[in-house]
Amino acid sequence: MLHIPLLRSTCFKSGLFSAFADNHEIRAPISGGLLDETGRRVELVIDARKLMALDPSLTPEKSREVQQRMLGPEVLDSDRFHEIRFEASKVEQTSRDHFLVSGSLSLHGRTAHPTFQRGATTEMPS
Repeated sequence: MLHIPLLRSTCFKSGLFSAFADNHEIRAPISGGLLDETGRRVELVIDARKLMALDPSLTPEKSREVQQRMLGPEVLDSDRFHEIRFEASKVEQTSRDHFLVSGSLSLHGRTAHPTFQRGATTEMPS
């Protein structure tokens, strides 16, 4: 098993919260979970209160606004919904370093069932 300490993701204006979205990279410290490469199981738990919206093109003031909006009641409501959880129900290797991952994503009191492609990497996020 491999411990994943940090997740970086890019959020675009589509998906579960598209009405509230901007195009930002999100830094998400992993608070729990596992990656079992042999059993092809993935579970991630993220403390929503610790998410950081990253966008170096924004002014510091605008960056604070984006951060507050993301964590606030309009988007994640992280004070009420502390946990974001992803549990993969299927991990299919599509090539040597790429996988098709399907599962359950629970956040903000809702559960969605996304499928996405992911490249394998040993690079640590900065």
